[in-house]
Amino acid sequence: MRYLPLGLCLFLVSCFIGPVEDLYEQVEDSYFSEVNSITPKELGIVNPSVSLGLIWNANVGNHNGADFSLVAFDEFFVAATSDGTIKKYESFTGKVIWEKNIGTNISIGIGGNSENLLIVSDDGYLWCLDGKGDPLWKVFLNGEVFVSPIIHNSKIFVRIGNYEILGIDVKEGVIQWRFNKPAPPLTLKKTSQLVLADDVLYAGFPAGKLVAIHADSGGYLWESNVSKVKGVTEIERLNEVVSKPVINEGTIYAVSTNGSISSIDRRNGRLMWTRDLSSNKNIQFNGYDIFVTDKSGSVFSLDKNNGSTNWRLADLQYRKITSGIMLSDYFIEADFDGFIHVIDSESGLIIGRSQIVSGVNILDTLIAIEDKYILAMSSEGGVFLIKFDEITQVSLEDKSLSSNEEKILEIEVEAMSKADELDRIYE
Repeated sequence: MRYLPLGLCLFLVSCFIGPVEDLYEQVEDSYFSEVNSITPKELGIVNPSVSLGLIWNANVGNHNGADFSLVAFDEFFVAATSDGTIKKYESFTGKVIWEKNIGTNISIGIGGNSENLLIVSDDGYLWCLDGKGDPLWKVFLNGEVFVSPIIHNSKIFVRIGNYEILGIDVKEGVIQWRFNKPAPPLTLKKTSQLVLADDVLYAGFPAGKLVAIHADSGGYLWESNVSKVKGVTEIERLNEVVSKPVINEGTIYAVSTNGSISSIDRRNGRLMWTRDLSSNKNIQFNGYDIFVTDKSGSVFSLDKNNGSTNWRLADLQYRKITSGIMLSDYFIEADFDGFIHVIDSESGLIIGRSQIVSGVNILDTLIAIEDKYILAMSSEGGVFLIKFDEITQVSLEDKSLSSNEEKILEIEVEAMSKADELDRIYE
């Protein structure tokens, strides 16, 4: 039997592994080059009609900058960072209720609810913790996870990077079913968050596909084309649904990274309308209109019935803005430089802005609380509670009154100081 020389073997291995890694880098560079290479747009002057005030801020722990989810419930929330730290906070005071460290790095977190908290560790385990942060069980997933697991009734649903979806028993951690769908050899290192409604899971896949799965059994229900694959090369044909879809009664809206945004009938997967628009950001919906941020950072408001553009805001282009959240009648965005932006959902104008931290990226984890507060997390592990207020004539008068009172106090203090000085002279 003949054997290849060791040096030749190593050369062949490097020729195989190297190009694969280089190809992934090419894919990332090709898709995100426009965002990363162009100078962020300078912020213009805002005539505010809303105010944003920082109530408190704290730090969870050392963080690698990845987008980690926050879990909010009642008057509390739970946050985690990549160094393995997990903290439960009192939302309105920032008081730490408990703090735990699982003893290993965390790659994805945090998911679940008040009773079962879910994280995925770097060594590939899904951890289920109780409401006090103590481990209940862990199960090996045998694959990378890019989005937080979700819980519905007695099941946990987890997406693995190889496009496998698992249904796991919440009490024992036993894998009850697996859903597999073949994926092309070249994909983005990202998957869409699962969406669940009426016992049906919806998940985005490569080639512009959206798939509906029965939540109890993992059975296939239907598949729909959000957009068609275009181009000649593999990189040009790269087109995935990595954004979280959004549901409006019998309709689901989804967008692909290199193609279209579409409205789909939830009953059968039939395409209702589609239009050109590419995004890797989650879609938002306020009951009337769809809000989506494209690759360049332009924000669109679309008519839910036909996808036509209500307005487009280009003021935040290339500022690496988040997916955004709805807060009352407003669309809230955050960017790479610690700014929170308030956009009027009707006009598309920026009507409020505040920089809560300088030179630090705000993660894609914004949460609205009671239509009055915004919960945010930074790439350095900071957490912030921001109060949102509409500026009315009454509040302006109150502010003016407060300003006048301060001036009167300053005059009184100055008068007292002069009186003391005269007393010393006469003495």
